[in-house]
Amino acid sequence: MGTFAKLLRAAGINIYMTAIEVWGPYIKEYQLEDIYDQVICSDVRFVDGRQFRSPDLIFCGDVLEHMSHSEAEILIDRMLNARAVLLASVPLFHCEQGEAYGNPWERHVEEDYTVEKLRSLHQSCVHVEVDAHIGVGVYAGLNVSRSLIRDICDRASFAANRNTNAYPIAEYAPEELITAVAHAYKN
Repeated sequence: MGTFAKLLRAAGINIYMTAIEVWGPYIKEYQLEDIYDQVICSDVRFVDGRQFRSPDLIFCGDVLEHMSHSEAEILIDRMLNARAVLLASVPLFHCEQGEAYGNPWERHVEEDYTVEKLRSLHQSCVHVEVDAHIGVGVYAGLNVSRSLIRDICDRASFAANRNTNAYPIAEYAPEELITAVAHAYKN
């Protein structure tokens, strides 16, 4: 919880961050209010967008596998405004998971994500980064330069291949991709 927010803060990327967490006890347990500028306790599928600023960068970390493929498509379509970039990470293997720690929301609804499924979630997909068992789909809003995003992704992939231990907070190389995109939006 909060892994990539901590990563961005450690990299000196001081941007306003909102977290949406469906399971109330996790907010206190993982001290999300100390990590994020704003924390909303809600199911992301039903969040009223007026509760937070219009985002430039959206990260759905280990979120989409907890809903159906069609719900994930709708979520991406609803969240991705014209000038935003959305990154979504999912496990890329058969990942059966039921309720855990008393949290019914931990259950995986979509257990078999593939690169193709991640790419097909939305027509705005410009890149899928794969490392070990994690895939990160990158989706660009209508007013975002797809060639710029592809270039950033390509450079991040190259950097990740050279230095997979650049940031000790995260356990896998897609952190290179996330920080590269966040740096681009910061500047």
